[in-house]
Amino acid sequence: MFDGDIDTALRTYAALQWLQAQKVSFDCLNTIMNNPLQFSKTDEGITMVYQMLDGWFYVGIDGDETVREELILRKIRICHQLIKLHYGLSLSSFASMPSNHRQSQWTYFDNLLKFWFHLCDTEQHFLFEAVERVKLDSFLSKICILTMKEARDYYTKAGGEKVQHAILLQNYKIVSIYSSENAPELECGDLLLIIGLSYFLLSNTNDSMIDGAASANKCDVGFFRRNIFLPFGNGGFIPFIIHGIKIFSGMIFVLVLKVDMERIAKSLCDCASKLSAIKGEDTTSKKDLKTKIIVFENELRTLGALLRKKNLESCLGDVVAIWAKLRKDHLESILTSANVQDNIPEKTERILDVIQDRIMSIFNRLFPANTIDPGQCPSSLQKIQDIFITKLEDYKDFIQVKGVYNGSIAYYNDACPGLLHFVFLDRTNGRIITPFLGDQENTLEDLNFSVIKQLREFGTLALKCGCNYMAVRKGEFYYTYRIWFEGKSVTDKNSLLEPERVIRVGNIHPIGTVCGDTFMSLTRYGFPSMSSSVHCYEVFTVHIHTLSEEVVTQQNNQLISTLMQESNVEKDSILDTL
Repeated sequence: MFDGDIDTALRTYAALQWLQAQKVSFDCLNTIMNNPLQFSKTDEGITMVYQMLDGWFYVGIDGDETVREELILRKIRICHQLIKLHYGLSLSSFASMPSNHRQSQWTYFDNLLKFWFHLCDTEQHFLFEAVERVKLDSFLSKICILTMKEARDYYTKAGGEKVQHAILLQNYKIVSIYSSENAPELECGDLLLIIGLSYFLLSNTNDSMIDGAASANKCDVGFFRRNIFLPFGNGGFIPFIIHGIKIFSGMIFVLVLKVDMERIAKSLCDCASKLSAIKGEDTTSKKDLKTKIIVFENELRTLGALLRKKNLESCLGDVVAIWAKLRKDHLESILTSANVQDNIPEKTERILDVIQDRIMSIFNRLFPANTIDPGQCPSSLQKIQDIFITKLEDYKDFIQVKGVYNGSIAYYNDACPGLLHFVFLDRTNGRIITPFLGDQENTLEDLNFSVIKQLREFGTLALKCGCNYMAVRKGEFYYTYRIWFEGKSVTDKNSLLEPERVIRVGNIHPIGTVCGDTFMSLTRYGFPSMSSSVHCYEVFTVHIHTLSEEVVTQQNNQLISTLMQESNVEKDSILDTL
């Protein structure tokens, strides 16, 4: 089918035929050899990168031979996360759009992706995928927090949705953040996605990156209202509504709001997850299969009860009927057969897939993506904007400056002469501490953002090699990278911990927090018996190349001790063993 444009339809058909062969190769290597094809290059120098994510087959194509395959792979993964942020469990509705609407959405995501990587090229905390806080004194911090509470209370009294989180931002960094008592925790990756989307929709400084199709999603009046989906459990999503309010230049206030049927959304996701478990490869016995069936049926009953309270039980009728027939005609025979380890027949799997599709269809019907008109914002947002302008007018210039110059390397040079730059990361809490670039009195002119990007690649190489420490002299600089883990000892004091297994990141795994938290996974792998109480940290440093290894090590230990205290983490004198 095509929408009147035969040339476009023919080009699309030709591209699909060409990609089909790539998909067959990918599936063959993935299924038979458990080694999926990720990169290929034509004789003309065109690079193609393949990735299967949540059942979606992505192909990244680039004709520039200078672009690294890993960068294309990272763009694919970030793009997928941004699509999930907008569609949640309704990803299939994105694929089934009419071609003209789908093209418009791809244009929007293309511009959003360009904006994201613009941030990765200009903001250190986006490059390293961690949250940066603006450093304010206690007096001004209290004023910001009280202003946020006043804005939250006004929104609630005006009849708005319940506020789950409120975030005050300056230059992509967090000034203050509030979370209600029972709100689901926002992970570092969630925060970065919300921050990036909010500035994309409200920032006027990046309009040159936005074309006509995407500019329709931007809000010229200084407000936006959208629905988003954040990860929940094993492959599930919780729907939220977010409001963005532009206060001053670079300052944005974001409200993350609870939707009316959140429990139904969670239950739908749980049903989908438990249904997937029934046909999972870890189902090894009849007892195991029976347990999973009982768990799914219990969740299905819970979902039915929640839908009845909203007079929506008719939504579930088809699912219950198909499941009852499947249980009687297929699953019972498997459970009662003489063969102890019968595999689930292909026909039964197809019916399970139909039920899964129906559950996702219900989710899409109750929590549709892109249903909120970004231009239709509550009038209360204007009042909230006025509250912030009134309370922060006298301090806006100072906050704007701090949002850019958020700490100078000169502060650390008394204890660490020869230190040019550092990036400290508390990976467990998703926080970054780093001085701003451009303090030319204390750094070399060659120390620019490209050097910081090399620093990140240096750390990625160390993780892939399984090294917890690496150092190298290159040009004018001496680079170091260190990752370590701490936890409570028997004396209830923080101490260094040696991993129970060698920690190494495979080539196919993303490094960061947005596309799956690499560092939490490393912690769980390295400390299977105590991962919940272990904290992970990284530090990157750049010194003058003439310093000796001993001096650099000594300065790094002193720097880490200072930064641990800065980040409000209890720290004992244990770094001399590093």
